Amino acid sequence: MNPDSCSEWGLREGAAARGSPVSHAQFKSYVGWGLIAAPDEFGRWPADAIDGLVDVRRLEPTLRPLARRVLYLRSDYLRFPVPAEYVRRAMLSLLPKITAPVRKMKRVRAAEIALAARMSGGVARARHGVPDKSDWRRLLSDADGAIFESWLGAVYHLASVLAAFGIAPSAVPLEEHVTLAMLLRLHDRDIALRQNRSKAQVG
Repeated sequence: MNPDSCSEWGLREGAAARGSPVSHAQFKSYVGWGLIAAPDEFGRWPADAIDGLVDVRRLEPTLRPLARRVLYLRSDYLRFPVPAEYVRRAMLSLLPKITAPVRKMKRVRAAEIALAARMSGGVARARHGVPDKSDWRRLLSDADGAIFESWLGAVYHLASVLAAFGIAPSAVPLEEHVTLAMLLRLHDRDIALRQNRSKAQVG
């Protein structure tokens, strides 16, 4: 057992000493969402897990739903390497809570087109529109796990690039942005697969 490791109580006491008290129920929910890693075989965590615990707790006033905190903090993958299956669960939980979702998705698509045009020095157009809202849950739920995981990094990276270029979609929080951007990729792939199947049937 690592002598520098901490029990749950030790982590919570450390967070409380830094002005971020965490209850047992809150701690369990953070672990359950992948924001705090599972304990080792002795039921303990590395001492530096206190830093992550404090960050999760301090975000509560502005991002109260844990699903939002999962998606927001996952952008700092080195500190919050939330597994893909938890990210997918967070996106599914967030979907019904996004206000004006179709309008925001169109803004995400437009921002990505603007970036493509800037990078190419020309005019870029989307090959497809946005998916029907009634299909969003299916797209997220049915997405192949390996594909979903492989695209997560790209979705977060693109969001950071759009912000760096000053063309991030307006009034679309990061956690909503990455969710809607993932849906756009899954939608485009869905269309491509259907087109390929149609060509194969014709051939």
